[in-house]
Amino acid sequence: MKLSYRGASYQAKSRKIETVESGMSGQFRGQTYPIRRSQSISKSSLGVRKYRGIPYEN
Repeated sequence: MKLSYRGASYQAKSRKIETVESGMSGQFRGQTYPIRRSQSISKSSLGVRKYRGIPYEN
């Protein structure tokens, strides 16, 4: 998906997040939902990020 912010165009990168069941449930508007949590994400999988065009690592 191509997006733009303040005139700067960029391509959205989506990544699939693996989740596991937490054994808990929550309730919203009368419906009960199972709560899932994400598996740990390693620092190396995040890659290099950019802020206003300047790359940095977390």
